[in-house]
Order: sequence, then C-alpha cells, then structure tokens
Amino acid sequence: MNDDEKRIRQAIKDMGAGELDGPDQGMWEMFATTLHGKQKWWMVLIHLWGFVFFAASVFVLVRFFQAETTKEMVGYAMAFLFFMNGVGMMKMWVWMSMNRNSILREVKRLEVQVALLSNDDQ
Repeated sequence: MNDDEKRIRQAIKDMGAGELDGPDQGMWEMFATTLHGKQKWWMVLIHLWGFVFFAASVFVLVRFFQAETTKEMVGYAMAFLFFMNGVGMMKMWVWMSMNRNSILREVKRLEVQVALLSNDDQ
C-alpha cells in the first residue's frame, strides 16, 4: 500500500465513513450496508415481503401437486409464477441497492483522492 492510499484511508476514517474503509467488500458486508442509512426501513420491508412471497410460493406449489383438476392446477401454477416473480423483483431491488452503495462508496473515495491531490498542488 503506497503513501497516497494510506492518506486516502485515513481521510475516509476521519470523515466517519466506516463503510468506506476499502473497495473490497464481501457479499455479506455489501448486504449489511443496505440495512443502514435512510432507506433502512424500506429494505427491512422488502426483505419481509420477499419472505412472505417465498412462503406463499412454496404453499401454492404444494397445493399445485395436491390439485385434482386441471383448472386448479392452472390457478396454482399462475399463483406460483406471480409469487416467484415478486420474489425476483424484490431481489433485484436489493441487488440494485447494493450496487448503488458500492458506486457511492467509490465516488466518495475518488472525491477524497481529488481533494488530496488538490492539496498537494498548493
């Protein structure tokens, strides 16, 4: 690690942005950052609804295999597709939020680098 990188990390720590400590966050750390900040309650709600939709999809899948008529089977299959589509959309929301946080972290790192470079020129 060169001197500039050490100064950037120190500046980030001084800013109080602990989640910006490094560019290499693991999947669980990226997931944990979605549960902080201004959209924390939205993310909790999305995870709750994702769990509800998944449980409902398992329920209708079991009912699909217990159905006796074709009409019931089609209804349960459509319900299963609806609930799984909902789970997929909620997962996409979470992934986009993780991506947004990652990009914001890198933009803030660039801002610190530019600020350090401008201070060096003076």
